[in-house]
Formats: sequence, C-alpha cells, structure tokens
Amino acid sequence: MNEKFFISKEELDYLYNTLKLSYSQIEEKLNLKKGRIYHWFKKYQIKSNEFFISKQELEKLYLEENLTYKQIEEKLNLKRGVIYHWFKKYNIEARNASEYMTGRSLSDEHKNKISISNSKPHTDERKKNISISHTGKKISEEHKSKIRSKFIGLRIGEKHPMWKGGRSIIRNRLRQSFEYKNWRKLVYERDNYTCEICNSNTEYLNCHHIITFSSISESEKLYTYEDYLKCGELWDVNNGITLCKNCHESIKGKEKEFEKTFKDKIYEKNKNV
Repeated sequence: MNEKFFISKEELDYLYNTLKLSYSQIEEKLNLKKGRIYHWFKKYQIKSNEFFISKQELEKLYLEENLTYKQIEEKLNLKRGVIYHWFKKYNIEARNASEYMTGRSLSDEHKNKISISNSKPHTDERKKNISISHTGKKISEEHKSKIRSKFIGLRIGEKHPMWKGGRSIIRNRLRQSFEYKNWRKLVYERDNYTCEICNSNTEYLNCHHIITFSSISESEKLYTYEDYLKCGELWDVNNGITLCKNCHESIKGKEKEFEKTFKDKIYEKNKNV
C-alpha cells in the first residue's frame, strides 16, 4: 500500500455518487489494496449504500466478543448469510464447537430440541451423505486416543446398551468347552462337512443351532455356565446343522423361518441311516 496516497472528499464523492462506482471498482481504478478505500469513506463521513466491514472489526466481533454469524448479522442489521462473504474474503477460520460453547449454557428448550433431533433415525439418503462426507478422511492417532479415553468404562458389561445378562461372555466360554467341541464334531461328521444350504465343502464352516441358542436359554431359564453345560437340548446333535459362513450370515434374523426346513433335513438324514 502506498502510504502517501490521498484522495479528496470531492473526488471520492464524484467517483462513488456520480460515476456510481463500487468500493472494489474505486480501489481497482486507484490501484489500491482491497479495503483501503473504506478508511476514506469513514474519514469523510460519506454515506455508503453498500455494506463494508474491516477484518479487524469482524475479528473483534467474532473472536473477542464471541458472537455467532447470526448474532453479528443481527447486530449490523444485515440479511441472513451476508456476513459469510466477509469471513471468506478475510480467510477467518470458523471456531470449532468446543470453542464456541466455552462459557455458554444451553436452555432446557434447546437441550430438548437436540434430544428429539438425535433420537430420529437417519434416512437412507442421510446415511449415504454421511458416508460420502467421511470418505477419504483419516483420523489422527491423537483423535483416536481421545475417542477411546472418552468411552473407556462407559459401554462395558451392564453399562452396554446390548447387555443381556452376561450371555455373550458365557457363550464365548462355552465355545472352548468339551461339550461344544464334541457337539460340533458330531454335527460336521453327520453332514459330511458340507453346507446344508449351498452344498459347498470348501468354505469356512459354522455349526448352527436349529432352535437357537438364545431361544433355548430363555425357554430353559439358563443363567450360569454350569446351567448351559447341563442342558441336553443345547448339545443335541439333531438340533445342529452345518452351514458355510456366508449361508450362516444370510439367515441371521430369519432363523425361525428356516427352523422347519432344517428339522426336515435332519429327519431325512436320520431316516436313511
């Protein structure tokens, strides 16, 4: 910027009110840096028809007074969205959520609105947009560490929303028991190590309870590890069937629908023995 630059009130008034040039057009005509001409409008108290705010003024409102975009626009009597142009023009970075909320408290009404909004399930379109927005993003190790530390102890055991009385822990322990391994071996041998849906014998195999593990747990009122070991129905070979991993995944949530089909298959096998 040329420190010796000077323009008289008459010249400025002529450029602005007679020739109808804008701030930027005047600066371009006089070879001035952006924002410089505003000082002369202020100095001569020439009434302007177009809004202007300096970077220093905007930073004071946003960073020192901690006002939001909306509050700045209300204070300056601007239309919604106008101030965003100036943030972009001056490359002023937006505050993050934690900085914005420092020293602030939400009203009960505001908290209730957030709660209602968060309880609504995302639409498929919304889920897709979230997925697209996160594609290619990498989380730093520091960020990962913060996420882990935030949830340590909050979703473990009884505090987890999917807690079912410790049944998953018992189930994992049962998979290491003699009863389970022997039951699985007998089912695989009877089915010739072949999936009973797709007839594949090359895929990774699973041994599926026809009457499901959870159904037996509830009907027989099984609670402890010992209760499960003593339950004859759980280790009945006729209640097991061999499925490949993919087929096993495909029937999840539809086990009841396949129950009769699987029972009929086992009945036919036993009849031909």
